[in-house]
Amino acid sequence: MKELAFVILLMVLLMNFMVSGVAQSRQGSRSISGWVVAPDGSHVSGAVVLIYRSDNPSGIQRGAKSEADGHFTIAELESGVPYAICASKPEEGYLDPFFLPFGLSTGGDCKHVVLEAGLNLNGVQLQLSKRGGRLSGNLLNARTQQPVVGAKITLYRTLKLEKGTWVLVNRKEATWEPSVVTSTNAAGKFSVSSLPEGSYFLRVDAAGYRNWFFPSQSSETAARPLLIKSGMTRKMILTLHPSIR
Repeated sequence: MKELAFVILLMVLLMNFMVSGVAQSRQGSRSISGWVVAPDGSHVSGAVVLIYRSDNPSGIQRGAKSEADGHFTIAELESGVPYAICASKPEEGYLDPFFLPFGLSTGGDCKHVVLEAGLNLNGVQLQLSKRGGRLSGNLLNARTQQPVVGAKITLYRTLKLEKGTWVLVNRKEATWEPSVVTSTNAAGKFSVSSLPEGSYFLRVDAAGYRNWFFPSQSSETAARPLLIKSGMTRKMILTLHPSIR
């Protein structure tokens, strides 16, 4: 009889321990929920919502996608940890506002939060950035008007950090030169997308042709920046002159 009572007591203690452990686990795990909205305030479905640790911005901690009504929930977060939570939809041109591609802000609205012990955070509204811009064009031989195939197209920014902001400077002063490179296809066409609004330099290199810088210059010192606007495609027709032999 005593042995049976002892076994029952052990079972009760074990059950209490398990319930207590689950409760503590639930108490220690926090969640964030809310909605993703477009710049016009409408709810956005299928947006990517990412959580970054503000003390470790190189690592994504959690992720989710917004539902049909724009709602999202991210769970299993720690109390007392600084988080940045951001939304994007790259396939539609809405860039991640956490980063500075080309040293340019994408806009949008990241929320910086610290979750309190025992409390979840609800009703967070995340606004998407403005849509990125796009550059596209045709590259032709100036003499024959035939397409130039396999030319190297480089869109870049020569930057220097001044008072916490990346500003466009000449190459000699630059400390950072982010760039994107593409090439012309069999029809001489090229395209670069997901570009934050701002000013860029454009260079074209092709075997057998003179160097080309926007706007139709042969040297970088004479180059001028071109403007890419949010949500718009800038279309260009470029002509290259064969190099003199």
